[in-house]
Amino acid sequence: MSITRRLFLRQTAVAGVGATVGSTAVAEPIQPLTPDERIEAAIEEIKAAYWQKWPDAPIRIRDQDNGTDGMILIFTHLECDEPGAVNHERIGRARTMGGQRNG
Repeated sequence: MSITRRLFLRQTAVAGVGATVGSTAVAEPIQPLTPDERIEAAIEEIKAAYWQKWPDAPIRIRDQDNGTDGMILIFTHLECDEPGAVNHERIGRARTMGGQRNG
């Protein structure tokens, strides 16, 4: 197979794009999520999966943080909630930045 000028330029352009995409992806390191961010992401995933199975189901979430321990309660299909409603209640000591707790 002979390499023509056009084929050479196409292959060079494709290789250049690949090198640019790779170097851009490495430029910014990914910061790890804090525990609070991971909990929030998990709650969002549970809500999405729940609504996929039962569309418009009301969800009530109680996120309690006592400083040294905590719990998350998820209630569904309560008669007092409207279809599709989300009531997310945070109770207890406030969390600080970085997932660290005041002691």
